[in-house]
Amino acid sequence: LVAYMPLRPTDMIYWTDDEGFIVYANDKYCRTIGYKKEEVIGSHVLKFYPNVTPEQAEMGFATIRQAQSITGEAVI
Repeated sequence: LVAYMPLRPTDMIYWTDDEGFIVYANDKYCRTIGYKKEEVIGSHVLKFYPNVTPEQAEMGFATIRQAQSITGEAVI
């Protein structure tokens, strides 16, 4: 699936499951947040976004469960 994504070298990409655990993160994302890929994969996304409340995150996860995907943009 990653091979078919139109990416630019500046794109930070991560995928989570419907509970918020990261299942994929590209190198740009890991470098930007300052973690190694091995530390990111399997971690809950809230670990890297301390300003997002669990309630806000749950609204996003509920959308993922209903729509099967969600696209967003974050400023880090």
